[in-house]
Amino acid sequence: MHPQFQFKTAQGILLLRCTHIVEPNNGRMLYEVTLTLNNTDVTQKYFDNWQCINFNLSAYEGQSNDYPFIYIPKETHHFLINTNTLEKIDLPSLYLSTVNFISNQFNNQYLTIHSINEVQIVDLKQLTTKVIKI
Repeated sequence: MHPQFQFKTAQGILLLRCTHIVEPNNGRMLYEVTLTLNNTDVTQKYFDNWQCINFNLSAYEGQSNDYPFIYIPKETHHFLINTNTLEKIDLPSLYLSTVNFISNQFNNQYLTIHSINEVQIVDLKQLTTKVIKI
């Protein structure tokens, strides 16, 4: 069974469902996903033509308890969704996130994204991101 994640929004339930595993090249494993809002498919709106997320989701934390945001670990071009407005907020590219992504955590007003070669710290109040190369 592939993972799925359910998020509460002001407009209802957003469901991120991993439908199957894909390997576009050289062992780069990804989950292909669908995203629905109250059973209506909104995948294209948020993912454009690349509806793949990181395969390693063991340390994935999807939604903030303190701020109205959901983190979506789309491969390379990850983003936030504002749970009040459903606005998509792009984050700085996380190069080769499929092989580099380690974890993410919401902590107070920050989202911290850990990868093998950088850490991104997103200030959820200011919607700014600091990138620290390792």
